[in-house]
Order: sequence, then C-alpha cells, then structure tokens
Amino acid sequence: ASLVFDRIVIETTGMADPSPIIQVLLRSEMNGARFRLDGVVTVVDAKNLMRHISPQGPAGFLRHRPEAEKQIAMADLLLINKVDLVDSA
Repeated sequence: ASLVFDRIVIETTGMADPSPIIQVLLRSEMNGARFRLDGVVTVVDAKNLMRHISPQGPAGFLRHRPEAEKQIAMADLLLINKVDLVDSA
C-alpha cells in the first residue's frame, strides 16, 4: 500500500538560508515530480525581530542576522509569534 500525502513540510530550524532548498524544488528536473513548491512560510519572532534585522555598526553596514532578512524576503506567508511579549508602544 502506498501513502498519499496532501502536503510535505520542510522545516529549516533557526536562522537557515531557505534559498538552496527552494532552488532545488524549482529546478526543471522537478517538473515531473509528485509534488511541487506551493509556498514558503516564515515564522517571525515579534519579540526579537528588530534585534536580528536592525543595522549594526557605523553607518549601518553590518547586519546582525542577514539570514532573517532573507527568510522574510523569500516568504509567501509570515506567521508572527510572541506578539504577547511585545509592548504596544
């Protein structure tokens, strides 16, 4: 008996660059595959987001976590968590 899946979720923990996985799934060789890339979902930590994407150093040339920016830029959907830990100001 074969298993039938509606969806497959590939999770890259933490500050991973999602582009290598996305590139593989978008290759022309994948056209005949039984699955396709439907979207990229990124979970954003509301409490620590600005710490990861805010410019650091003189003139803002250094970024603390450029992977965070890349994950947000490549996402089709952003899920924002920890909003209860953020001040409304």
